[in-house]
Amino acid sequence: MKMLFCFLYDADYFNDLLMVYAANGLDNAIILDGEKLGQTIYKNISLFSDLQQELTGGKNTYCKVIINFINEDSDLDELYSTLKENLPQLINDNKIKMLKFPVSEIK
Repeated sequence: MKMLFCFLYDADYFNDLLMVYAANGLDNAIILDGEKLGQTIYKNISLFSDLQQELTGGKNTYCKVIINFINEDSDLDELYSTLKENLPQLINDNKIKMLKFPVSEIK
């Protein structure tokens, strides 16, 4: 068993990504709202708050983290293949990152 982390950096693709997950039978995921470190620093440290726009260049700070368990590497391969087929711009523009980690024991 493996744990899959998916980091989505573009809100425009959120619903489409959820549909791809559901179509691949991965409908038991946990979805978290994320925030990039720079965004948090700018909001919480007044020294940097005025520099936010200048330093980020207006870059997108959106982030969703989707976490779920997968049984086989083939589950991830199928998900990635479906993403490449249906949402190639998501992968080509680096608007998504996917990581998998082995899980040795669940209690």
